[in-house]
Amino acid sequence: YHRERTAAQAETFREAPAAEAPAEEAPPEVMIEVNIPATELTLYENGKPLSVKPIAIGQGVYPTPEQESHIKKIEWNPWWYPPPAEWAKNDKVTPPGPGNPLGLVKMPLSDAILFHGTNKEKSVGRPASHGCMRMFNADAVEMAWYLQTHFSDQKDPALRELYQKKSKQTFVVKLDPPVPVRLIYKPLIVRGDK
Repeated sequence: YHRERTAAQAETFREAPAAEAPAEEAPPEVMIEVNIPATELTLYENGKPLSVKPIAIGQGVYPTPEQESHIKKIEWNPWWYPPPAEWAKNDKVTPPGPGNPLGLVKMPLSDAILFHGTNKEKSVGRPASHGCMRMFNADAVEMAWYLQTHFSDQKDPALRELYQKKSKQTFVVKLDPPVPVRLIYKPLIVRGDK
């Protein structure tokens, strides 16, 4: 792109008909469902399961609550702020990086409940958190990027490299519309004949 366009060229550019702009596709209908006792997250696209991922859920004394909520934003390279809870009284604010308990990305719901990566990947698939849902970092990044590219204007693939390159800096992306999330308790699942 050259800055040396003539005034006539600039005028021609401004007068280009809007019909030539590519039409944007409507985003798919997406919903996330977590079956708490199965420690499993399912991302549905247009009513069909697109991906199923293991998660860590809250320990018995800090259970993950059943709720209906939304993901309204994504935070890449998040800071961790200890909550005002007895279990976190000796913890310190943790900047983005390898020691951060939220891993590479967090996706807040309501009531301080989050989907997030983790620095304790061995805990995924078990009741191990204080109510949040921990994911393998790769799964959390994959889901966050999917949501970002479908529900925000931040679609440029170079952004993923930027988030990784500037890993000490937090980037916040708002989702529009927010993505619905259901946290349910379904102790029995039938799949095929099992």
